[in-house]
Amino acid sequence: MTEKSPAKKAWETMKSASPAKRAHYTRRRKEAGSKVGKRVQDKQWKPEKVKYLSELARESTPNTCVVCGDDRPTVLQDHHVARQSDRTMKLCANCHEIVRRGTLEELRKARRKSR
Repeated sequence: MTEKSPAKKAWETMKSASPAKRAHYTRRRKEAGSKVGKRVQDKQWKPEKVKYLSELARESTPNTCVVCGDDRPTVLQDHHVARQSDRTMKLCANCHEIVRRGTLEELRKARRKSR
């Protein structure tokens, strides 16, 4: 038998709770999730990070990761250049996570390590 996640266990205990308590629990979970998403969005589109990525994109070859140069198609992902933009750039899964959640210094470190 598989182990249940903490969220699943908490929800099962909430099933027997009053409707008001269930609604409160659900509302709090949704609020917590949206705050995390907002923090990630704020980090990934800082102006200095966008400028640095744009410079890297100009000098990279097509179908390779803009940061590290990885060309394996199974790990490449599209990253939107700006919030409401259709323009994308190719990033490998590792570099995409650094762009989304990391700092500009971590991004530069990943670039230096790959070259």
